[in-house]
Amino acid sequence: KKGTFQPHRIPRKRKIGFLARSETPSGRKILRNRRRKGRKFLTVPDVSVSRLRKGWEFDQIFRTGTRISGQLVRILYLMGDGDGVYYGCAVGKRQGKAHVRNRGRRILREAFRGLSGRIKSGTRIVLCLSDEGLTRKTYEIQRELEVLFKRKKLICPALQ
Repeated sequence: KKGTFQPHRIPRKRKIGFLARSETPSGRKILRNRRRKGRKFLTVPDVSVSRLRKGWEFDQIFRTGTRISGQLVRILYLMGDGDGVYYGCAVGKRQGKAHVRNRGRRILREAFRGLSGRIKSGTRIVLCLSDEGLTRKTYEIQRELEVLFKRKKLICPALQ
């Protein structure tokens, strides 16, 4: 039995992408209103590009990456010369059942989303949540991530 939402990127882009919006008068009105309001994204953002997806990518960072530990999160990262910032979230099986781990990953993704535009390009990052981090709010985790990134100078100086 299918779940409620079956995401498909290409049809979504066709329906509510920038070109689709700019073709109709009502779509242009939406773009105009979003510009006036100062929205960061005028249309559907393509956020999926920056996620680590393969197991070997995680393994490489776990084996050879640099570690930064805080009270709530642990960051493992590799600096590269590629474009963009790639990240993944890891919550261990010992930390709880599936719904607890999913909540942890959701919190990490949301906390990182606010900082992702300021991270130096070419960085591959794995974020790990501690047991204590599972009980905390997103803004607390985001604050700690920012402190840890600044400590290792992973945030671009011009964007701080």
